[in-house]
Amino acid sequence: MNEINDVANYLFENKLNVHIDTKDKEFFNGLIFEVNETFIVVHDRMIGLTPISFSSIETIEKFREREE
Repeated sequence: MNEINDVANYLFENKLNVHIDTKDKEFFNGLIFEVNETFIVVHDRMIGLTPISFSSIETIEKFREREE
C-alpha cells in the first residue's frame, strides 16, 4: 500500500490527472483534490468530489487519453 500512497502523492503534487481502479471494479478519472493518511479525495470528471480509501485502490496511474 505504500507504493499507492507514493504514487498518489506524486500525482497530487504535480497536479496530474489520474485513473484509479478499485478492488470493487469501479474506476475514477480526474484530479486528486486532497491526500490524507488513509484516503484521497478525487475530483472525478463525472461525479465530482469523491473520497477513496487507499485500501480500496487496486491501481492508480497518470491518466492517458485514448488513442484513436
